[in-house]
Amino acid sequence: NEAFPTDVAAVAAAIAVHGRVTGADHARVLDHWAQKVRSRQLDPRSGLVIQRLGARDGRPHDAPRGSGTGMTFGAIATEGGIVMSTESRTRINEIDSESLLAGWMPQGPVELVEVAYGYLAVARPAEALELGRVALSTGGGPPAQLVVGRALRASGRLGEAAEVLASLAPGSRAWPDAPIELAAVLRAAGQPAAGAEVLERARSQRDDVALRLALAEARFEAGYSESSLRALEGSDPRLRAARARLLDRMGRHDDATAAYRELPIDDPSIPENDRIRAQAEHLLRAEPERAIGLLSSLCEAAPEDSLAAARLRVLSAQGETSSR
Repeated sequence: NEAFPTDVAAVAAAIAVHGRVTGADHARVLDHWAQKVRSRQLDPRSGLVIQRLGARDGRPHDAPRGSGTGMTFGAIATEGGIVMSTESRTRINEIDSESLLAGWMPQGPVELVEVAYGYLAVARPAEALELGRVALSTGGGPPAQLVVGRALRASGRLGEAAEVLASLAPGSRAWPDAPIELAAVLRAAGQPAAGAEVLERARSQRDDVALRLALAEARFEAGYSESSLRALEGSDPRLRAARARLLDRMGRHDDATAAYRELPIDDPSIPENDRIRAQAEHLLRAEPERAIGLLSSLCEAAPEDSLAAARLRVLSAQGETSSR
């Protein structure tokens, strides 16, 4: 007979949730479970939970568990949480039986950078900056320098961010993210033309779709609309989608509609909003009601998409006129 600690952990989590919802006191059960986890179910070398144990003798029957597929909801985060693989972690430092959380100390600059990005993802730039600087001081190189720059920008310290990012050399492991991030800092500081210059220099060294997209935004923000369109020339679907959206922003709605109709509607590299807009334009002539329905759903899901909202108003008005 075998026991599976990760499955038992799911049961313990369900008991804890029941207690929070109903007010029932399950502290003794959970404390007993946590004590068993610490004493018998953790690998002493890594601190990771053992995959399988003998049900009677508690002896390990498998290696420690560092990741999983989550096919049975075993890797679903709580609201506001994240799921992180522990395959590369060296040990778990603590287990909190009350909150059912485990903690570890990142080992080495690579892990430090990974965790720093996790903090940025949940809008905690101060912690990201601290870890990024530690990674930088321990040989993290360009990736650590990049995360420090991003954390400084997220903290509103634009001058410091620009200084850090500007020193990243072309061709480094932070390329082309570094010039794109530096341009974003300059735009945030009210200098979109300077941001465009950074991206143009970067593009002269090595062309890249991401560089082109950022360059088009910086040029448009600086007031160079036609130059912005030229940055988006090419057959890549991402460039074509950005060009369609830019034409719409410029008020060239007929050109934008034509551009959307030429987009592939099933290309996953295109942003979802643009794919839905393209699908609506494809359907408009044969199934106008369905096209309007698609745009309506898009506007509900993304109320910040003012271009889709404007197109919906136009089509709705045209539908009302034709029905009279």
